[in-house]
Amino acid sequence: MSFCASCGAAMPPGAIFCGACGHRVGNQVTAPSATAAGARPVVPPTVALGPTPTPPPPPSPRRNPLVLVLVVVAVLAIGGGVIVLATRDGRGSAPTSVSTTVDGSTTVLGSTTVLGSTPVASTVVPADPATQLQQFVTADLPTASSLVGKYVPQLSAKKVGLTVGSITYGPAEVLGDHLKLRSAYGAILVDGTAFQFTSGGTRMLGWFLTIVPKPFTTKAAATQWCTDQGLTSTDCFGRMFSPPA
Repeated sequence: MSFCASCGAAMPPGAIFCGACGHRVGNQVTAPSATAAGARPVVPPTVALGPTPTPPPPPSPRRNPLVLVLVVVAVLAIGGGVIVLATRDGRGSAPTSVSTTVDGSTTVLGSTTVLGSTPVASTVVPADPATQLQQFVTADLPTASSLVGKYVPQLSAKKVGLTVGSITYGPAEVLGDHLKLRSAYGAILVDGTAFQFTSGGTRMLGWFLTIVPKPFTTKAAATQWCTDQGLTSTDCFGRMFSPPA
């Protein structure tokens, strides 16, 4: 069915002019189809989507124990920490130390394991008394040399092989006698052979003299020091410190 484009009247098929207003059919319009006129645009249905799932976190990488150890070492090194390096068998050891006691023995400390090992017990190794006597003589020689020509208090004179009462002196007994006086009066040990000391007109070769390193200008003054200490003339007296041999 066609309609007049001018007045909208219906026109039969094939008509050239509109029977209502005489308008030419060339301006007719075609009625819209029912589908085109009445249909609503098709709207695709809206699909409700759920919340977007959060992806799981990536798995944590496994830490190498060696890397952790290196990190700890670096941190301690920066902060002033002290690290004891282990040996190949996994243990670190402290150095051995040695100390000498007053009674003439030498204490040797065994190496103490630092990392996870049982400490080694300390052992006491007796020192050679003759060697220790020479060590004292050598250490005291500068002081002894400074006393030459002065009067000094003498506390004792002993030699290996000397017998006094029930005691026969060996190196250990001579050392023990000196150590007691050294500790009590700050005495030094002098080798009689190295200086021109005499007893009864005879050189005191092989004798060890225990002398208090206090110089006096007279023998009486040195002897008075002995008296002031409560020592008798058999235990202490003043004598001239002889020059080196």
